[in-house]
Amino acid sequence: MRIAVSLVVLLLAWVAPATADLYRWVDPETGSVKFSSYPPPWFNDPAKQRRAPKVEVIAPGKAAPAFEPTPGAEREPAAPRPADAPQGGRGALLKLLAQRVNGVVTAAPDATERAFVELSESLQDLDQLDKQSKPENPKEEAARLEERWRLAVPLEARRMALTQQISVQRPPAQGATPEAVANAWRGVQMQVAALGWTNEAFKAIDPRKVNARHFEMRALTEKIAERWDSYVDAGTGRLRGR
Repeated sequence: MRIAVSLVVLLLAWVAPATADLYRWVDPETGSVKFSSYPPPWFNDPAKQRRAPKVEVIAPGKAAPAFEPTPGAEREPAAPRPADAPQGGRGALLKLLAQRVNGVVTAAPDATERAFVELSESLQDLDQLDKQSKPENPKEEAARLEERWRLAVPLEARRMALTQQISVQRPPAQGATPEAVANAWRGVQMQVAALGWTNEAFKAIDPRKVNARHFEMRALTEKIAERWDSYVDAGTGRLRGR
């Protein structure tokens, strides 16, 4: 049990970016917006960040604050809006959000993080728009919430599919080559990470039942820990003998 619990922690650490902050800044040379799960080198370094682009920290499911120039620093160029940015109000934004949700649903495991970041950008736009035009009629506000929640329906199917795929996967049989074992373990890690990002996208759109999904994820990682116990060192999360 101790080994299983340790490995659960390690697997959850692999998925940690899905529940950690995102970092956003504007590249002063290209004007493009940069996103990362890790802060840039100058972040929280007073000496370096005087002339460096300001970094905004985006908590999971939260809207990023607007960029403001850092005192004493050159003003950063405005980032161009993407070609598919909505121009027709809330309806066009909801249509774009549906496309971004589909991007998360269809993304390869190693591309799910980027698809989530793109979805987050559009969700921030929707949050800002809804704050600016908050309806006085409670029924209209409830209808808006229902519109938003419906966007998460494809994510639930994706979540269930990933969970099923991970649940039925088993380690290679004893005697398999180290390469086969390593590839199988890497595949499991990537799918767990993709599931984590999908859960995070779901939470950003529809925060209901967050606890249920959390415990479902924990049960899944416990199952992985039990199956891979003979291959993976619980203290490091690495394959034994490597």
